[in-house]
Amino acid sequence: RSTESPVPNWVEDRLAAMPPETKVLNDWELGHYALWRHPDLQLVMHGYVDVFTVEELQRNLDIARLAPEWDKKVADLDVDYAFVQTDSQLAYGLTHLLDWKVVVGDDEFQLLLPPAD
Repeated sequence: RSTESPVPNWVEDRLAAMPPETKVLNDWELGHYALWRHPDLQLVMHGYVDVFTVEELQRNLDIARLAPEWDKKVADLDVDYAFVQTDSQLAYGLTHLLDWKVVVGDDEFQLLLPPAD
């Protein structure tokens, strides 16, 4: 059993530095890790689907798939950051279609800030 973290140190450091209740839009695949390590953050997506309403689950699916009106759903969330896999659809949509800025990133992960407006 490895004690090595599944994410780089910079990810862990950035998530740990966020104040409690910081709203984070994330790729669904990253939610289980972030929820386990940082339960004080408000993650949009994670594996405990029983805590979501049907509408919230549909919203999350729509956002993850970049379904029609996904951008409005993201805007309605009013999140502080996004934590995404660099090669995910969501990362592409946020950075290329909605002009989110990469705060820090590497070949695997990115931490993004929403546009200032």
